[in-house]
Amino acid sequence: MSNTSPNISRLPWSVYQKPGGSWYVRSGTGQFLATMATGIDCLDREHARMMAAAPRLLTALHELLLSAALNLDELEPHTVAAVERGREAMTCATDVPTAA
Repeated sequence: MSNTSPNISRLPWSVYQKPGGSWYVRSGTGQFLATMATGIDCLDREHARMMAAAPRLLTALHELLLSAALNLDELEPHTVAAVERGREAMTCATDVPTAA
């Protein structure tokens, strides 16, 4: 894996709801990104919050996977499996395979 960060937003995304209306996600620059449209208010809010957290989660995962302290030979098998799931998630999010 390279030491460069994946191409992700540097500004946090946010969630908002129009009074009595749908939940929305917008970029750190205020651009509209998505509308949650299940019609179930609490589910729409949770989906919007998860989407808004995506850039921060991706950055944290990327930094974790680049950590010099991440020596797979010294980790428990369930931790190694979690690291592999993290690598799969990074590949899914960035379309760039991560090195083992």
